[in-house]
Amino acid sequence: MAAMKKAKGNPKAARPLGFHCPIISVRDRTAASRASAVMARGGIVVYPTETAYALGCSGLDKNAVGRVYEIKGRDKSKPLPLIMADAKMVSKFTVSTPSQRRLVKKFMPGPLTIAARKRVAIPASGKAKTVAFRIPASEFARKASALLGAPIVSTSANISGVAAVYDIGQIVELFAKKADLIVDAGNLPQVPASTIVCLLGTPKILREGPVSNADVLAEVSGRPVRNKKLGKKKTKPKGRKK
Repeated sequence: MAAMKKAKGNPKAARPLGFHCPIISVRDRTAASRASAVMARGGIVVYPTETAYALGCSGLDKNAVGRVYEIKGRDKSKPLPLIMADAKMVSKFTVSTPSQRRLVKKFMPGPLTIAARKRVAIPASGKAKTVAFRIPASEFARKASALLGAPIVSTSANISGVAAVYDIGQIVELFAKKADLIVDAGNLPQVPASTIVCLLGTPKILREGPVSNADVLAEVSGRPVRNKKLGKKKTKPKGRKK
């Protein structure tokens, strides 16, 4: 019983050799609540987003964040991106600006990540002044964050420097002995990673993805590009009749 209690408090503790973490379907009605419960205890969850599989934990849990860095082999000087449940959570953890609010309203939920000035200390972003976040199109990820009541880490589920993983078989092979829960959504379509824009100082695109650079920068400026197809058709002036 003592060993079981220890394991509940620290998912990494008291693991037998060759231990494989539980694997549940994303279609399971309890999937989001089980994932949030694991993260609330300091656990690591591999879960699907609308782009690729992600390696996640509570973004506010320093020890869990450290485990993600170790599992992924990621340089600890590089902040980890976060998923937030909704605009209310975004305003709680970041310093809101008109540009940020326009981007959130226009492109979220969706594959756009914003690097914005953080309002409070967030272990996942380390000593950086900014925190990179998005509200995903994935209902599962939003629900897990909402149930946890905190942003969740959403770094790609791979070994640092290796391509993102979309195949559930590879996910299990890589993380079954390292994570505390795997949420299975089958093989995911190979969708590019989210577009990243930094709003600290002059807005800058750090990575182009499904949302185009032009659309993001136009929305930041407050002067969205007009859809030319909706404009009035220009007609050539009629010549004089002879």
